[in-house]
Amino acid sequence: MRDHDLSTRGWSILRFSQKQIQEQAAHYCLKTIVEKINRLGGVDQGTVIPRKINPDSVFYQPSLFDDP
Repeated sequence: MRDHDLSTRGWSILRFSQKQIQEQAAHYCLKTIVEKINRLGGVDQGTVIPRKINPDSVFYQPSLFDDP
């Protein structure tokens, strides 16, 4: 029911398994999300032209154990 409610409001639903998120977040999950956003026209930032996402310039998530 949640998926139906969201999709009728124009949202696209992507699903990933826990294993995919834990083991393939950067190489599969984020890549899939970026491709979907760009295929739908980019991120609307209130400008005339939505901004596309460049997957090569994003996606470094530091962990708690990284040196600052």
